[in-house]
This record gives sequence, structure tokens and C-alpha cells, in this order.
Amino acid sequence: MTELARGSVADRPWGRTLGTLALRGLTGQLVLAGADGKQYAIAFQQGIVVAAWSPLQADAAVRLALTGGLVSSTQVAEIARRTAADPHRDEIEVISELVRLAPDQELRLRRRAIAQRAARTFSIDRGEFVVDDEITLPVVPGSELDIRSVIYIGAKQLLSEPRLDAEILQYGNWFRLRREILRDLPQFGFTDAERPVLDRLLNGAWLVELDDLGVEPRTARAIVYALAACNGCEVATGDAPQVQTPQRATPVPAGPRRRRATPCRWGPRRSARRPTSRATARDPDLPAQAAPRRATPCPGGAAPQRATPDAGASGPAAAVEPGGIAPARRAHCPRRLRAVTSAACPLRRCAARPDGHPRTRSRRARHSRRRPRR
Repeated sequence: MTELARGSVADRPWGRTLGTLALRGLTGQLVLAGADGKQYAIAFQQGIVVAAWSPLQADAAVRLALTGGLVSSTQVAEIARRTAADPHRDEIEVISELVRLAPDQELRLRRRAIAQRAARTFSIDRGEFVVDDEITLPVVPGSELDIRSVIYIGAKQLLSEPRLDAEILQYGNWFRLRREILRDLPQFGFTDAERPVLDRLLNGAWLVELDDLGVEPRTARAIVYALAACNGCEVATGDAPQVQTPQRATPVPAGPRRRRATPCRWGPRRSARRPTSRATARDPDLPAQAAPRRATPCPGGAAPQRATPDAGASGPAAAVEPGGIAPARRAHCPRRLRAVTSAACPLRRCAARPDGHPRTRSRRARHSRRRPRR
């Protein structure tokens, strides 16, 4: 057994340490000892993760099978009894034998266990590691795993928040995705949920700008951490632009509400007041004088002549000569105009009264006309 490297977790970002070992094509085993004395191991074969070990019960294969729905809670006790009876037997083989897993289900469970145990090393904040060229962990063919997916899982789920931010700032605060790594993005385990962050990193982005893309900030930082640890993006350091939080506009207090006039559907309203004559409009002291109106001449009388009222006459109307036209009784009502002729007029209703007024209709004729309903 030959020791290849030795160091501490705090020497550099832990993702950079694992990424560098994988890029160099390491064939060997890394053993990490935490401050509590527990040891964690990761086996590499030409830079590919082929096995991993964790002493925590949360990383046991039976626990992962239970959370994945492959076994029931009643079968956990039987699996634990069989594993304790033969400690050197593979735990995943015991589970597959008991619940009769399909070969593809057994392979997926084994890969998940390796990824979970290898990613558990990101939860160790203080510890020392040693890299040897000898692999002591059992290796099952077909269970190889890319280290880039392990780094992304560890940064997203197990790395503490302050440590994640501190280790990202050791790379820089501006990142741009490299074009030559676009075909290798599936090896990180990215899904469609991480697509907005990757699209933004194509043209370069500051770290603070990734928080406004609708992706969880921890997920966005885990993506940047995994890419930077495997030399998947260009890194720079500078003064990041200040991201201003949009402020809510202060509402302006509304003034008194004005009542809108409701338009009349029958047209504009007309004033009930009758218009005054020109003389009244010019001088209110002058009495209104009605202009004489033309009346129908009597059929049996002479040619109609314009009546000239007597200046000295008193009463509502002056006497009219035979064959003339009497002035209107009311200037504003043309229906009451009546022609006054001589006594020789054959029409009885046109005969003149002694006082000079036109003869009105009889009481029976007046009441024969119905009044319009209101």
C-alpha cells in the first residue's frame, strides 16, 4: 500500500479535492477521518467512483430501500437479522434475495447507496484524509458512478449553508459555463428544474444575479459549486452590481369622488320655462307685444284686410270692421284664432258677437273632445 496524498478538509473546497482526484484518473481509495473518529471511504478506479462506505445508519442500504419503497417496515427486522448472521455478506444481496428485486432495481439501489455514502463526506467540516493506491472496499461490476453527480448531491443536500457560500467565494463571484462541457452536463445529474441557471451561465452571470431566476438559491449555488469544482466554468472576481429591490409605490390619497351625470336616454332635457320675447329680453320694463297672425278669410265675405286696433279702445280687443280680421285673443296659442266676419256670413260659427269677440264653440262641442291621459 502506497500513500499518494494527505491533507485536511479545510485546505481547499472539498468538491475541488474530489474533482481533482477524478480528473487525474486516480485508482485507489480515499479514507476520511472525522473529528469524532468515524471513518468514511471512497474507492476510485481510473477516476470513476466504484464503491463507498459510511458508518452512519442513515446511509445503510436497508434504509434507502425503505425510503425508496422497495421494502416494507415489517421486512426491515428480517433483513437486519440476516445481515447480523453473516456480516461479510453484501447487504444489498440480502435485500434482493428477501424481496426478490429485479436486476435493474438491484443495480439502481446499489448506485444510490454508493452516491449517498460518498456524498456524506461533505457533511464533515473538520477532518483529515489519506489517499492510497489500494482498494479495500468490495467492488461490484456495473455500479460505477461519476464523481460530478456525487459533488452536486453533496453540495445540494449535505454541505452546510455558511460553508457552501464560503467555498464558492474561494472560486470567485462571476461564472460563465464553458462550451466544451455542454455535452457532459447530464453527468452532473441536472434536470429541467436547473435549466434557467444553466442558460444564464452560458453568457456569464454574477452570483447574486442567480437568485432572481425562480430557482431556490441553495440549488443555484450548488450548481455553480459543482461546475467550478470540476473546471466546468470560467471564474472571475470583481465588484458585483448592486441588485435593487423594487419598492412598492406609495398610493396617492384620492380626493372627493365626483358624481357622474347619468345621460338621459330620451335626449337632452329641455327647460320647462318658456322663452321670452325679444322685447322682454332687451328691456324687462317693456310689456310683451304679440305680433298679429294671419287668419283664414271668411268664405262668404269680402277680401280680408289687416285690422288696425283703435288707440282709444279699452278691453281685451277693439271693434273690427265687417270683413276684417280680429286680433289674436292670445298670442301664444294659435288654435284659438278665430276669423270675425260680417253678420251676413252664412257660417253660424263665424258670426260676430256684440262685444267684438269671436263666437266660441258650444258647451257640447267643448266636452266632446277628450283630454289626453297623463
